[in-house]
Amino acid sequence: MLLNNAPRSGKDGAIAPEACQWASTIAVAGASAIACAVSFAVTFAGAVAVTGIVDVFDSSAIAGKLLILGAPGMCFLNNAAIAARELLHQFTLVAILDIDMHHGNGTQQIFYQHGDVLTISIHGLPTNFYPFYTGFENERGSGEGYGYNLNIPLPTGTNEASYIQALEKAIDAISSFKAEALVVATGFDTFKFDPLGCFALESTSYNKIGRKIKSLCLPTLFVQEGGYFVEALSENVRQLVTGFESA
Repeated sequence: MLLNNAPRSGKDGAIAPEACQWASTIAVAGASAIACAVSFAVTFAGAVAVTGIVDVFDSSAIAGKLLILGAPGMCFLNNAAIAARELLHQFTLVAILDIDMHHGNGTQQIFYQHGDVLTISIHGLPTNFYPFYTGFENERGSGEGYGYNLNIPLPTGTNEASYIQALEKAIDAISSFKAEALVVATGFDTFKFDPLGCFALESTSYNKIGRKIKSLCLPTLFVQEGGYFVEALSENVRQLVTGFESA
């Protein structure tokens, strides 16, 4: 397990530049670990939260072009995408499974025209849930990437049974793609009490999610992203990792 205590500084929740660099470095380290025959790794180098105003104007940034609007994904760098690109040095086909409550719009955009990275996002319906506008089922990729982007939007109140059904659809797609390595953008804001979520998963649901992901039998990197009900966060993480390890 790779733990990242990213440095932070500044007022109003501003993030020090070195925090972002450290987070992406940890993500790359995790990718390198599973590329070297480690079965899985967990890194808490995911979404570096931004609560202050972001003044970044780089339309080519790896977090996605929407960064110019103020980092709507609450990240400067997309660590799942960074890890996937690192894995492509060792593997031909890589899958990214985004199980955060919010659509992985930056990840989708980065790999939308790529056929070597399958991007899948299970998230709240974009008609009534942030970030809106993206994450619909008809967004399938373009050019060489057509057919390699899969969105699975789910309605408010989605419970464990419905979520697992969606996850099984994602797992089938990863199997059909014949991915050789997997990056899981891991969000726990799907928990029933999460203030920024709208699903109804229990802590024990994450154990089942971990087991399902393990069924792929792939080198797997978990990148921590959302999860804002702090009282249950450590238990939810424990359930996911325990489920994965015990399957």
